[in-house]
Amino acid sequence: MRKIVFLFSFLVIFLIILIHTSRTFLITDDITPLSSCLELIEKSDILFVIPNQDNHSLDKYPQWCEEMRSLNKVIALHGLTHEHHEFLNSVKHEDMTKAVSDFEHCFGYKPTLFRPPYNKISPENEALIES
Repeated sequence: MRKIVFLFSFLVIFLIILIHTSRTFLITDDITPLSSCLELIEKSDILFVIPNQDNHSLDKYPQWCEEMRSLNKVIALHGLTHEHHEFLNSVKHEDMTKAVSDFEHCFGYKPTLFRPPYNKISPENEALIES
């Protein structure tokens, strides 16, 4: 699995761009096929997608995946299922691999950005993400 870069380093890059371009970036998280507001998504620059919320995996929504790809947005991984502080608990390697695989199947590439739900992550899970 390719190394997934944390949002924090990515935000530094955007802040530098923001300073030089005076443009405001909109980052939207909790994006799923069933609960997404297209109007907000169209205005957003970065979309943080939950790969499997309430047993609704991204791979079950190919038309939605195609629609998101066609918007030419930065799309990133936002947890596994978005359970409360899921990355403070032990995350199985297999679960992380499945989330990355579902993301890749949906969007055609592995995620390069990751943001844990509620911005909470244990050192063990941070190491898992970076592996």
